Amino acid sequence: MAEISQYQIYELLNRPGPLWLRNIDFSGVDLSKANLRGANLGGANLTKANLSGTDLREADLSAAVLIDANLTGADLSQADLRKADFSKALLNDANLTESVMIETILTVADLHGADLRGAILSKADLRGADLREAKLRGNLVGADLTGANLNKAIMVLAVLRDANMTGCDLSDADLRNANLTGVNLTEANLSGASLGETNLTGAVLLGATMPDGVKQDRYLEPEAQPA
Repeated sequence: MAEISQYQIYELLNRPGPLWLRNIDFSGVDLSKANLRGANLGGANLTKANLSGTDLREADLSAAVLIDANLTGADLSQADLRKADFSKALLNDANLTESVMIETILTVADLHGADLRGAILSKADLRGADLREAKLRGNLVGADLTGANLNKAIMVLAVLRDANMTGCDLSDADLRNANLTGVNLTEANLSGASLGETNLTGAVLLGATMPDGVKQDRYLEPEAQPA
């Protein structure tokens, strides 16, 4: 992976875009509020980089490494984030609308208040992620959300078919009209959650706390779905 000097960074950021920055080493670099719209950063190393407030709309960050990166308030709408590694990254209040995050790693990432409406997160790894108050009206088929914090998350019409939500905190989350077919909600906390018209067919709710505070001790039968 090619390293880059501070002068080269300055020179690159002042070129007309979109920029071609594949496999570049930007680890620890301050790129806050930079205009990287449409940039090709595929495979780049952005570990611990500062990308807060950066414009990354329509950028290609596929397979990029963003471990511990700061993307607070960044705009990643319609970005290609497939197989990128955002482990422990700060993405609070980031705009991720309509981004492609297939098999993206987001373990223990901070997505508090992030906007993920229309995002494709199928098979994404969101174990232990902070998704409090996030907007998650997207595709999370087969995603791993084990231990994630989804308190007050807005997940109306979200598709979570076959996702693993073991031990998730879904307290006060809005799951109306969401598709949770075959989802594993073992030991999940759904207290105060809105489940109107939610499809829970085949969901595993062993030990889960339901919206009324009652713990489940079995699979939820289709005819027993809560209102």
